[in-house]
Amino acid sequence: LESVPSVPSVHADPAQVPSKPVVPSGPIVPDAAIPLWSHFWDFRGSSEIKDDSSDMKIKLHGAERTPLGLFFNGVNQYAQLDSWTCGNTTSIEVFLAFDKNAEWSKTQSVFDFNHPCHGSNTVHLRRNQQGALGIFQVRREDAGNKYKQIECNDLWQLGEWTHVVCVAEGTTLRLYKNGRLVQSSTNGQPPQVLQRSNHWIGKGDGFFHGTIAYLRIWNGIKLNDNAVSALYKHRDPQRYPPPAPPPAPHHGSSKNPNQCCNMM
Repeated sequence: LESVPSVPSVHADPAQVPSKPVVPSGPIVPDAAIPLWSHFWDFRGSSEIKDDSSDMKIKLHGAERTPLGLFFNGVNQYAQLDSWTCGNTTSIEVFLAFDKNAEWSKTQSVFDFNHPCHGSNTVHLRRNQQGALGIFQVRREDAGNKYKQIECNDLWQLGEWTHVVCVAEGTTLRLYKNGRLVQSSTNGQPPQVLQRSNHWIGKGDGFFHGTIAYLRIWNGIKLNDNAVSALYKHRDPQRYPPPAPPPAPHHGSSKNPNQCCNMM
């Protein structure tokens, strides 16, 4: 009989088996075109809000958590993030909707990062008195507190979700709406490198009235057109019907029985 070659054991030598790759902890980037961000606050849902890239916290000043994001009443509500050092090349993404009943001719800030006070060393995005006019502005105290800004005449519509990305790189400022570049300027300036004492959301030149789903920041990274397009693609639009304000408190808690809706 011919000799039968030996069959290797099905139990391989553990030393020869490659170890299982370790899945890194932290944020999951949904698209290769999107660089890894520095900070990301997802305001959707009712659980505790955390930055998924660090232990930085957020303090709510009246803003209300809803399944679609933080709701701000446009009167006196805002949120404040822990401070951190940032500056030079910066990219900021925000997904939001102004309330359908927001005052059209009232200035309302989406975010305002400033130090040591409002109007100093500012990086902010707002809607101006002209209603649809959107402004992205950078102000530097080391340059005589002069500001540089870009404007888009039709950035906002009441009651509709808008995806906005602001980019500052060198003397270039860029503003994107729903994945497309809508305004740019080479006469800009980057934010000054410092630790700002105030990182406000929904407060600045005026109080924001509407819902903010999330805010994401890239320190030292310039988002290009492909990255912004990918961010818009992954904004999860099917989750977002037109936002509605939280229901008003029930009158049944009123101390005046004549004001209770259950009273005849």
